[in-house]
Amino acid sequence: MTTPSSTPRTWRAFALTLLVVVVSGVGGMFAFIAGMDAWDVLPVHLPLSRVPTGGNARYTMGALARGGRFDSAMLGTSTARLIRPDVMGPLFGARFVNLAMNNATAWEQDRLLDVFMQAHRTPRVVMLDLDHVWCLAGDNAARGPHEHWPEWAYSAPPWQRYGHMLDLYALQEAVNQALYQLGLKADHAGADGYQSFVPDDATYDRARVSANFALWLSATPVASPTAQVAPAASLALLPRLLARIPADTLKIVWFPPVAREMKQHAGPARAMAVAQCRARIVADMERVPNAIVVDFDIPGPIADVRDSFWDPLHYRTGVAARIARDLAMAVRDPDRHADDYVVRVAHLSPQVRDMTHPPPG
Repeated sequence: MTTPSSTPRTWRAFALTLLVVVVSGVGGMFAFIAGMDAWDVLPVHLPLSRVPTGGNARYTMGALARGGRFDSAMLGTSTARLIRPDVMGPLFGARFVNLAMNNATAWEQDRLLDVFMQAHRTPRVVMLDLDHVWCLAGDNAARGPHEHWPEWAYSAPPWQRYGHMLDLYALQEAVNQALYQLGLKADHAGADGYQSFVPDDATYDRARVSANFALWLSATPVASPTAQVAPAASLALLPRLLARIPADTLKIVWFPPVAREMKQHAGPARAMAVAQCRARIVADMERVPNAIVVDFDIPGPIADVRDSFWDPLHYRTGVAARIARDLAMAVRDPDRHADDYVVRVAHLSPQVRDMTHPPPG
């Protein structure tokens, strides 16, 4: 029989037990999350060979940008994600990381380059994919991120990052990293940032591609022929971005191919806006040492052929390998005529030209 005097002691014992269980549970969860360190941002963690396993690249790109095993970087949106670092590397004698992200704003690309440059003061190559985001995305693309951007993972002192670990998303990603370490989950993106988000070329299906084209074109507004498109605010970021890169570094700016049908559908006002934007980019690049601008968005065997693409913006993996080889050829011999591309600017020292290597075979 419980006496009145024993009741407070019973409740105190229960409360103390509950507190110990809760603290132990939270502490154990925190230790698990911090030990796995899925985003590789903490100063002390388990000695694991981590790879990006999550779906939000904005959490994982900071660690890749700081990675000491790289000496060259690619930046851009999804139109650059299919360029393989392991293909580009041998062509340029470099160790590339692909930092391109879906829907990356110009601000995000500028921020990622800033992080990369802080960790790599004299990079060998910096490659910039300047697609429609730089020309048509509006003012917001220059002012901030497209999605939630975890700035703490990029700029906070390492010890302060522990404060962001008690979070359900951090727990989810720690579990994903643990599953990868146990061989139970594939990595979301490779250790060099590359991941193919399109099917293998061997499974190419024209009917599926035609459906993709119809869907994309129906969702793309047609600009009025009399519409006036204001200059993109993003372009003001470009000189600042380029100024961070040392003079001796090879700077490759490239315009990715867009299917001819998309350009025809969007109308002449959009085409004029893109042309004016790219003319300004070319003018900016004219003043940059060891820089080249390579334009793949031209009439020719890539942009004019639907079979080059999975949808109007995203080309096949075979085309991505072709673009990599073309970029190396453009640097090595910018005056050479090519059907795939046009060199708009080429200010390259002999030493920079000589860094490229012929493709194997």
